[in-house]
Amino acid sequence: SLAQMLLPVVAILDLLIVPLRLEAAGFSVERATELYGYLTGMALPLVNMATILTASLALSLVPAISEAAALGDRQMSYQRVATAMRISNLITIPACIGLSILATPVSQIFYGAPEAGTTVAVMVIGIFFLGMQQVSTGILQGLSHTSIPLVNMVISLLVKVLINWTLVALPWWGIVGAAWGTVADYAVAAILNIYFVKRYTGFSIDLVETGKMLVAGVAMGGVIYAAFGLLAAGGVFIATAVAIVAGSLVYGVVLILTGGLV
Repeated sequence: SLAQMLLPVVAILDLLIVPLRLEAAGFSVERATELYGYLTGMALPLVNMATILTASLALSLVPAISEAAALGDRQMSYQRVATAMRISNLITIPACIGLSILATPVSQIFYGAPEAGTTVAVMVIGIFFLGMQQVSTGILQGLSHTSIPLVNMVISLLVKVLINWTLVALPWWGIVGAAWGTVADYAVAAILNIYFVKRYTGFSIDLVETGKMLVAGVAMGGVIYAAFGLLAAGGVFIATAVAIVAGSLVYGVVLILTGGLV
């Protein structure tokens, strides 16, 4: 409950710090408000939308991991942790790469603001880390270590505040600095959580398996970039839709060919 209560605190701190530091960077109040909207009103909803499945997965993990822990079955715990992390990576890696490449057209389609594309392109990198954070939080809560994710969130929040305060006030960073601060927030919390998951379950990220997903994601990204470039003249919506479909097919095919789905 405290961890969930911390989320609006993060939003309030962003509201207090980011516009203020944008003004310190030389932006007018109106421009600072507009840039802040790129971050919280455009980029953040896309990140949250991409992690709906991992958030649901995290909730279902709590009773599943609790059952294995209550039975004292360490092997069951390990298998469920490994499966959950694998599913998370399968979802977040392509979402992260695809949205980063299509940030500008997606911003134009959804918000009519293609200039938000740079902020979105940085922010969506956090999808991978947020998914990992959500799943690892569910695992730790299932293991009855409910305070650990909360402490890690506080630590990551402090990192975010420091980055936002420093980078946003620099004119050449501006709102993009706040986007990197959010990515760092997710990354620090995820890495700390994974450390404790490893400590209590023995789980380690399978680098070979993750590498296969990255290869598939990079291949998908290449197809998305090429397809959008070829079709952009025919309209942003059509080009984006075709690029997403083509990229998704390539992602699945490459995963099958590399054994990433086995």
